[in-house]
Amino acid sequence: MIVVLPFHAGDADQLLDLLSFMGHLGGCPRHSALLVADAGVDWATAVGLLEEASGVFRAVKFIVNETHVAGWPMGANSLFVAAATHAKEINEPFLWLESDAIPVRPGWLEDIHAAYHGGFMGHIYSAPLVESTKFLSGVAVYPPDAIDYIGPCIIADPLKGFDVSSSFGVLSSAHHTNLIQHFFGEIGLAPTFGDVRRTESPVNFFTLSELHPEAVLFHRNKDGTLIDLLRLKLSEGTSNRMMVVLPFYNGDAEILIKNLEWMVRMGMGKTHDCLLSFDDSTTKELVRHIFNRATHVFSKVFKTSYRMGHGLRFPQTFAWQHAARAMEQIGRSWLWCEPDMIPLKPNWLTVLQNEYDRCGKPFMGSMVVGIMPMNHLNGTAIYPPNTPALLPVTMATLDNAWDIQMAPEMMHLAHDADNIMHHLWGIVSGVFHPLTGEFPTFPRGSPLLNQIPRTAVVLHRSKDGTLIDRLSEKI
Repeated sequence: MIVVLPFHAGDADQLLDLLSFMGHLGGCPRHSALLVADAGVDWATAVGLLEEASGVFRAVKFIVNETHVAGWPMGANSLFVAAATHAKEINEPFLWLESDAIPVRPGWLEDIHAAYHGGFMGHIYSAPLVESTKFLSGVAVYPPDAIDYIGPCIIADPLKGFDVSSSFGVLSSAHHTNLIQHFFGEIGLAPTFGDVRRTESPVNFFTLSELHPEAVLFHRNKDGTLIDLLRLKLSEGTSNRMMVVLPFYNGDAEILIKNLEWMVRMGMGKTHDCLLSFDDSTTKELVRHIFNRATHVFSKVFKTSYRMGHGLRFPQTFAWQHAARAMEQIGRSWLWCEPDMIPLKPNWLTVLQNEYDRCGKPFMGSMVVGIMPMNHLNGTAIYPPNTPALLPVTMATLDNAWDIQMAPEMMHLAHDADNIMHHLWGIVSGVFHPLTGEFPTFPRGSPLLNQIPRTAVVLHRSKDGTLIDRLSEKI
């Protein structure tokens, strides 16, 4: 099933906000999209939408109708004909998703895809002013040959919307679903949303409680209030959650970008905020690119930078100390998530958060047990907001790796979570080793994948991107 996203110059900004919100919900990494533009849309606008859609869907195609068609319903009819013709050519069913059709929860497209078994599927409703007449709302799933049913109806009655003109022929093979909720409202009074209904609220005012409990897609909302309300609901309580700190510099930015793109493809929801932490020599282009990718993964994205001193033996310790001071000011616990820390499951942050909340200790990570004094918590760990106060010696030391240095100060305050935050340093005789060994890599068919604990939701470390490649092959 492909998702068809039609737009013209007048609703391009609305579609951009919709795509951003889809990313907020975790994206649609298992599905493709088709952007269908009116010929009057300027190329710069189209490119911006293509870039946004590429961060949401597995693949995106772009087509244009033959000529600019202004006004409703003629413009919508023209875009539908272009999309339905393309769908028949590639023999794919499609979801017609207008920019005022709003997904209301993560996994929305998977639910629609699972429920579709051919024919037409959507919200079948009765017209209030026409007795004994029913219609399939235009925001619906259509079969690959939908153009054969609907195209002649558009030609015969071009002054009606395609969903109205084709209703008689379509309904015989249409199926109602509660997954798609359609409510047109009144002419000139499209539904608007807010948190609380008051006596002075207009007649077209609604709250989230009026969404159908089974609905995953609501049509229509044109003023953005439903997306705003859903964003607020999804972010409730995040201020008490840990923040993900993503450290990077010019040398490892590419693996971080690949890691962020992998997070998008796996379909993780936006449950946490993140802080991008980088030295001030990092190119602005890389920072912009990483920031853009991160907005598709996290609820809110913040930035902090620092000037790295010359000749430091352990620059990573300096970078970590900067993040610790920044998080002390922000006042939140934080996960030091290096670019080579690879999520294994879409719910990885929720699993880590739940375990951290449950364990009752300020530090949590993978306990590395070796020959003393090497017993320590691997640095890719969760830290409390008052880390500088708890680790004064570590914060004042630059001639050692911070995770080794901090062991005497915090091991009694640490929770071992290696079962979910699995750490390996290298490979020794074909086996994971936490302290030494050959650089870990995961070529196609590698038996090393079988050594990852089934309980693990993240793995550290994989610097060459091969673990992401193997995980991507399973989607």
